[in-house]
Amino acid sequence: MGLALAGLGAGASLAWAQRSSDVLSSLPLDGHGWAAAPTARDGVGWEVLGATREATATVNGQLWTVPEFTPRVLALVGQRVRVNGYMLPWDIEVGRQTRFALMAYPTSCPFHLDVGPAFMIDVRSPRGVPMQEDSFVVEGRFEALDRDAEGWFYRLQEATYVRAGA
Repeated sequence: MGLALAGLGAGASLAWAQRSSDVLSSLPLDGHGWAAAPTARDGVGWEVLGATREATATVNGQLWTVPEFTPRVLALVGQRVRVNGYMLPWDIEVGRQTRFALMAYPTSCPFHLDVGPAFMIDVRSPRGVPMQEDSFVVEGRFEALDRDAEGWFYRLQEATYVRAGA
């Protein structure tokens, strides 16, 4: 999805995203004044995912943005995790989304994303998740992606809707 790549470039310059490994409350507001979705009481918080640093690597002669995962993120690989976030749907004509971006922050425009790839997750849901406007908790099998062709750092497979909010 080209949409993911468009958003990744916009957030790559946010140095705070790479340095933020403190508590969620230390995360800054995004460019529109929104705070990150709070950590689900039984889930993984954006402060954990946002601690992944962005680096560059040359792959087949092309410059890529690649993740430098923390040990805490790598420990999640293969586990079923819950994350609270905001939906960025791929198809607004469809009521149940089988693929969407879960974002740390709400977005007012899919072409002006104010976050880097450590603050969004590619969610795949075979049964689909109902369209959501507010934050919600989703659960799925966590993947950390080294060199995803679309620029994703994280993916949730076999995802299901859990509940609204944190």
